[in-house]
Amino acid sequence: KSLERNSFGFQNALAQVTLTLVSKRGSERVRMIEIRSIEKEGLGRSLVRFRSPADVAGTGFLVIERDGADDDQYLYLPALGKVKRITGSQRNQRFMGTDLTYADMESRNLKDSELTRQPDEKISGNDTFVIDAVPNEGNDSEYSRTRSWIHKSSFVPLKVEFYDKRKKLLKTLKVRKLSKKQGNWVSMDSLIENVQKKTKTVMKINEINFDVKMDDSQFSQRALTNG
Repeated sequence: KSLERNSFGFQNALAQVTLTLVSKRGSERVRMIEIRSIEKEGLGRSLVRFRSPADVAGTGFLVIERDGADDDQYLYLPALGKVKRITGSQRNQRFMGTDLTYADMESRNLKDSELTRQPDEKISGNDTFVIDAVPNEGNDSEYSRTRSWIHKSSFVPLKVEFYDKRKKLLKTLKVRKLSKKQGNWVSMDSLIENVQKKTKTVMKINEINFDVKMDDSQFSQRALTNG
């Protein structure tokens, strides 16, 4: 149920989002992004477009879900003027300076892993399923395991812990505000914290609209380069 939701937690929607990148010393960099998503025959497509500041404006990221295979991921950097496909170990690199990797953007830690259910727990008064995921053999994940606390009503992961290859806690993802918008549960405010590097990424949805008409042509490599 949780994996039926796309990487950004919503389908068939247009969202305006603020990303705040916080360094180890506490300095902040703010990115304004737009996220479009569409779902067709159970598979999602998402396009992220950076709107500001000027040094990243126009940068685009396209995710196309595949059934039974790794998602297709493409990055467009205006300065280079071409689309780059994200493959293999590149998926473990940080996405545009955030504390999320490209692999995190497709919930790869749950898709290609052995899953074990742990005893249910409450998170901030919410009932959750607790799921441990250990990457399957041959998986090039940077994690030895993850633990997810999945909200029983919305199936949104309210908290995820990511452990490195040495089995030490690497980073956490926490949903600080979960709201129902036009009948859809949405993580309105999320915090990703790298506990080893002492960096943080805050993702806040400012606006979201589920009534926008979109089609496949808006989720292609050509659309990615058109800005």
